[in-house]
Amino acid sequence: MHAFCDASSQAYGAVIYICNKQCTHFVISKAKVAPLKELTIPQLELTAATIASRLVVYVLEAFSQEIQFDSIFIWSDSMVVLSWLESNKKLKTFVQNRVIEIRRLVPTAQWKYVNSQDNPADLITRGVSANSFLKSELWRHGPKWLIDNGCWPRVPCNGALCPSLEGESSTIMLSSCLQASDISPIIDIGNYSSFDKLIHVTVLVIRFVNLLRRRSNIKCLLDDHMCSVEEVEKAELYWIKQVQLSCFQEEIIVIQNGEMK
Repeated sequence: MHAFCDASSQAYGAVIYICNKQCTHFVISKAKVAPLKELTIPQLELTAATIASRLVVYVLEAFSQEIQFDSIFIWSDSMVVLSWLESNKKLKTFVQNRVIEIRRLVPTAQWKYVNSQDNPADLITRGVSANSFLKSELWRHGPKWLIDNGCWPRVPCNGALCPSLEGESSTIMLSSCLQASDISPIIDIGNYSSFDKLIHVTVLVIRFVNLLRRRSNIKCLLDDHMCSVEEVEKAELYWIKQVQLSCFQEEIIVIQNGEMK
């Protein structure tokens, strides 16, 4: 079973498909108008994830005597929501209550990232003409890659969330971060009591990454412990960007997709 969820400022909802190795079948969908009380896009996305979880339970109960599902996948294009669902920290009340409900409803479900353009739930939240809706293969069967898990999208490693690195060795972590130009999975910001210490360590790690890229002698990293002004500025800018990615992920995606009005 595959559930897709999505939200916009106008509406939120979810859609479910049953999939085998040959084909996919549309099962059910549900959408609601966004509440009058103004919520942020991440909060609406989390509400959509809650709707998806409830629909999964409904389908499981409806097909309990006909179908035994091998696995359940729930897809979201919100990095913030996926981060909340992975978090073990205490969250704000609105978020915490829904995360608890989701975990209770679908404890065995696997949460996955999907691009907005491959998310069929996007059609019920963004709006589409009747003709386009009736002709939409995405809506009737889900994304084309659904039946081939080798083609499934991966979570982009951007510092705010990188589950693909969890449990891997430090060598694989470093290699992945070098490829993605990201060092935040290596540096745990919570380990440093002062901003100056964090920046100093960040400078050294950036140096190390650059040396590995150039295959230079690592000795030069140890010879000079002083941080230049330029290095400090780059390290500070790096963490500013990481905070922006963490707190304004949805807004950044909107800007990158050219959806600003």
